[in-house]
Parts: sequence; structure tokens; C-alpha cells
Amino acid sequence: MTSSPKKNARTAREKAAELRAAQARKDTRRRNLQITSAVAAVLALVIGFGVLLLTMRDNEERSEPFATPRHLTAGQIMVGKKEAPVTIRIYEDFYCPLCGEFERANSEQIKGWVKDGTVKVEYNILSILDRLSPDKYPTRSANAAVAVWDSSDVDTFLKFHDKLYEKDLQPEEGYAGHNDAKLLKWAVEAGAPEAEVKAALEGKKFVKWIEQVTDQSSKDDVTGTPTALVNGEKVGNWTPENLKAAVEKAKE
Repeated sequence: MTSSPKKNARTAREKAAELRAAQARKDTRRRNLQITSAVAAVLALVIGFGVLLLTMRDNEERSEPFATPRHLTAGQIMVGKKEAPVTIRIYEDFYCPLCGEFERANSEQIKGWVKDGTVKVEYNILSILDRLSPDKYPTRSANAAVAVWDSSDVDTFLKFHDKLYEKDLQPEEGYAGHNDAKLLKWAVEAGAPEAEVKAALEGKKFVKWIEQVTDQSSKDDVTGTPTALVNGEKVGNWTPENLKAAVEKAKE
């Protein structure tokens, strides 16, 4: 028994409809895949561009120029004659109580060596103890000292430097330090120009440079303050007697 023409026509139409529906599904899947790929490509571009901007911004911040103090010798705050045969390099933080003890014990002896031409001193003023200070006194006091160095002479710098290490004035770790107004007052009393030091304090002029010096101290294997090196040799116990022995040995 043969199928009727009408039945065959319906079957053909149904098959054609199925084919069209299948093709439509394929087209839909293909369009969705294309859209998904396009969106992924756009997102990748956006993310890549964002990473590029962040990298560029980070590089700009890293390479951003900062104020460097004047009167440096080979990048150092150096006191004494360049030709002095012995170099004492001191790493210290104005907030460090042991640094105060070191200075009060050795300052006069070191000044005598500087005066007679035996020693030159490199001061590396650090801010490693900011984490212990509620008001970032290490950074603020270092900035003030560098501002005095930048704007004044060696004697003025040493007067201010020694002032900050006076036993009754040096703040205790964990407590707030002296405010900027007090630092400015002492700087002026030491002989520094008020306007220049005040501008440096308000603008945090030498903070970036101090951060660089502090970072470099880590690269120099300085693990604490005070650290004193005599012609590159670390003085383990920095009593006046041991420091003198190290200087005498370095002179040989």
C-alpha cells in the first residue's frame, strides 16, 4: 500500500522544518560562541590595559625624583676631612635609645679625632623605628636633621644632632616624640635658617631620601641601630675603649 501524496508532502515539510530548526540551533550556538569570544577578548584587553596602567603608575612612583640634601660627599652626610685615613660609618635612628647611649659615650672622642684629621664620619640617619612610634618621630626627626644639614654648616648640624640625643630629651620607644614646632625651635637655636627648615618640615622634603638611605642600610646588612663600622669593619661592642682600639688598628 503506497502513501498518499498529502502524507508525503507533510513528511517532507516536517523534515525540512526539523532541518531548519537544527540549522537555527547551530547558528545560535555559533553566534553565542562568537559573542563569548568577543567579550573575552574585550575583557582581556581591558584587564591588560589596567595592568599596564598600574605598572606604569608604579614605575612612575618608583622613578619619581625626590629632594637630595646638598653638601653630600659620595652620597653621604660626611663630617671631617676627605683625606682622613679612618672612616667611621654610623647607622642610627633618633628614636633608638641605644643610639643615644652610643652618642653620649663616644661623641666627644669622635669629635677629637675629626678635629685632628684622624677620622671622618659618615652619618646614615635611618627611620627604621617608625613602627614603634605613634607619630613617626624617627622619620620626622631625621627629616629635620637632614634639613639642618642641607641649609647650614657642619657645626650647626652637629649641635642639632647632639641635641636630639640628649638623655633628658630623647623620647622613649612606644611614646610620641617631639612635635615639628619643637624640632624647628631647636634647629633655629642651633643656627639653622628658620624659613628653610620650616618649609622642609611642612613639605616632608627629605622623607623619600631618608627612606632610600634606610632601604640601603638593609642591603648593607645593617640589622639594628646603632651600627658602627671602622674602615668597613663592624665594631661589635661600641664602648669608647673598643671604638678607640678599632680606630688605632685602622690607622696601622
